Amino acid sequence: MNKMSPKRGRPVDPAKRTAILETARELFFEHGYGVGLETIAARAGVSRQTIYNLFESKDDLFAAIVQESSGQITAALAELTPDATPRDVLTALGVSFLTKILSDRAVQFQRLLIGSAASFPTLGPTFYANGPGRGLARLAAYLDRETETGRLAVDDPVLAAE
Repeated sequence: MNKMSPKRGRPVDPAKRTAILETARELFFEHGYGVGLETIAARAGVSRQTIYNLFESKDDLFAAIVQESSGQITAALAELTPDATPRDVLTALGVSFLTKILSDRAVQFQRLLIGSAASFPTLGPTFYANGPGRGLARLAAYLDRETETGRLAVDDPVLAAE
């Protein structure tokens, strides 16, 4: 349940949230998911409490990282212009998806997931729910909307998205 403001006290600077996410991503890649929040906090230049004010747990922090990446992949669905055709949108989505999953970063991410799966069994489901699962839901919703407008004819948007 990541948040933009702490549970109490003054709001956390968005730059600190960004620093925490970027630092955690890098440290997860360098050391695996077992890296401690103390290490993340120290490298990000924040207190551990600042991390807990924004993210309830390390799993929540990981979920936020995955959501950010998923959002980048499905940006074509969110940044629709009125004159964008389904072909334009789906082509942009496909290019974005392939660019992202074929990147060195995605390969590192897959290695992190595989290497940490035995020690951290919630990592895979957290990844799926906040990444591929969200992306599929966004695509299915788009296909459903376009079918309702008559621009597409998709019988099962969820199956088509998958």
